[in-house]
Formats: sequence, C-alpha cells, structure tokens
Amino acid sequence: MTIRELINEAEERMDEANKDSNAPKVLFYHVSNMQPHELYLKMDEEVDEETLRTFNEDLQRYLNGEPVQYIKGKEYFFNYEFTVNEDVLIPRYETEELVENILYAIDDYFKDYKTIDLCDVGTGSGAIAISLALEEPKLNVCATDISEKALVVAKKNAHDLGAHVTFYQGDMVQPLIDAKKKV
Repeated sequence: MTIRELINEAEERMDEANKDSNAPKVLFYHVSNMQPHELYLKMDEEVDEETLRTFNEDLQRYLNGEPVQYIKGKEYFFNYEFTVNEDVLIPRYETEELVENILYAIDDYFKDYKTIDLCDVGTGSGAIAISLALEEPKLNVCATDISEKALVVAKKNAHDLGAHVTFYQGDMVQPLIDAKKKV
C-alpha cells in the first residue's frame, strides 16, 4: 500500500465516523517523522510494515476518542513544543492570546519594574507559566497545581525548554499562602 492509498483510506474512515479528516495526515507525520513537504514528495512510496502498524494503532486510538495531541504526546503553544498527556489539559490556541495580553500589560503597566512576581494557578502542562518565563526576563514565575502528575509534566516542560519556574503542589493559592509568597 502506498502512503497516498493509506491516507485516502484513513480520511474516508474519518468522514464515515464524523471525525476530523486532517487527523490521518497529522498522525502520519508523527509516526513517520516526516514534514508535510516530505510527505507530499513521497506519497507514491510504499508504507513499511512498522509504520503501517503504528499508524493503524494510533488511528484507532483517535477513533476511540483520544485526542491527537495525547497520541503524539506533544502540542505547540506560543511557538514552544510542550509535552502533553492525559494528566494535563491540551494547551489551546485561544490561551496564547492570554499570554500575549499579559506580555503587553507588562510593557504598559510595569515598564519601570526591574522584577515582577507572577503565579500561574492550576498550571497543568505549564504552558502559560513557561511561555511567560521564556518571553519576559523580568518575570519571577511560579506555578501551582493540585495534581502531582500534572506537575511532573510541567517540570519536564520547564526543563526541556530551559525555563526557570518554581512549582508548588497544592490547591489553588494555598501553597503561596503557606510559603508566605506574594505575587
């Protein structure tokens, strides 16, 4: 079977299941480690057995309701690649606007400050806290989450992206109160 045949067949399955017909290409990029331009150049090549097996497994996971981002294990947010899994929410494009607005507000309202203490409550994957820490050097960023599993993901993302963020486990702002930290 060629790549073209495989993807066409998968797209038909998506249409029949009322699923996103772009998902097969996204999953194939991931499974084959190909970029979109590479895929189009190789559409008439045969799919190797290992790629075919993994693709079909991932496609079935998607058909069973698992988001593509969890299958891939990553999602881009504010031009950074974040690890995601079932322990965290998937960073959303709309939330990038929040980060952008915070950065504008810092420029408008805090331009004379040398440092600003900021906290992301309910950080999940850490996308907001980490992006802000990477984008604005005057920020001292901390983040809280009640979920230990979510904090494992967030800490991994901070490490992988080289962001300095202090993480606290606990309910909402309680860890900040306990640490007598003001933001």
